[in-house]
Amino acid sequence: MKAYTPYTYLIGWTNHNKWYYGVRYARGCHPDDLWVKYFTSSSYVKNFIKNNGNPDVIEIRKTFQDARSAMLWEEKVLNKLNVVYEEKWINKTCGPVKNVLTPEENSKLQKELWRRPEMISKMKKMRSQPEYKEMMSKVQTIAQNSPNVKEKKSKYSKSIWADPIQRQKRMETYSSPEYRKKRSELAFKQHEKRRLENPPVEKIKKDKSIIVRNKQNELLSLGIHNFQNELNRKKSTESVRKSNKNRIGYKWWNNGIKNKQSMEYPGDGWNPGRVKKEKL
Repeated sequence: MKAYTPYTYLIGWTNHNKWYYGVRYARGCHPDDLWVKYFTSSSYVKNFIKNNGNPDVIEIRKTFQDARSAMLWEEKVLNKLNVVYEEKWINKTCGPVKNVLTPEENSKLQKELWRRPEMISKMKKMRSQPEYKEMMSKVQTIAQNSPNVKEKKSKYSKSIWADPIQRQKRMETYSSPEYRKKRSELAFKQHEKRRLENPPVEKIKKDKSIIVRNKQNELLSLGIHNFQNELNRKKSTESVRKSNKNRIGYKWWNNGIKNKQSMEYPGDGWNPGRVKKEKL
């Protein structure tokens, strides 16, 4: 009976420049079984054999005493060869085998994988796609509205407000101009989004209402939140300007008690200018 010997192997098709690196660690396995009893477990390799025939390169690369060592070596080689991003390799993954790695080893391999330029560029490209952004937005919305998340947020918020030091820090943050400006901008964006998604349906009967609506839209586009106050200020300014324009040539007169405007001298007892309020 042959001794249990896990191993890694390499098979390839030189005419097509296609290669596959694998590991065998099943119970009772031995290198002599390769391409006699064992023909790899990869479905991609089986499909390639079906279309292109058996490989012309079959090699045993390394033998081991236990399955864990064999799997870790395979992962090391696949990551070094960068098989996921090379077209000549049939292998579709080179990630760590979580069931044989310790948490420290898994974390180390994950960090090395995410530092690679090809992985960084791939993730940037994926994150820039509208479909990905829409999907992540839905996932975040579902997660934020879940009962568990709401309960955790509630407990955390209560713990913060129960601590005097943390409560003081939070109050200082809320009262800062930067925080208020940020919240104001966020509220305005949300208001604009709701306004565009659900435009108000109103019957405009007079030309004056059309003018008012145009002014409101103009002020909203300029980023003025309290547009009603701004409209009132403009109206009052215009009315004062009109009244001043109509009263050109008038002068102020007083009789020591009252003030009045007149273009001509009102008569005896009236002096130019106005009486201050303190003297009334």
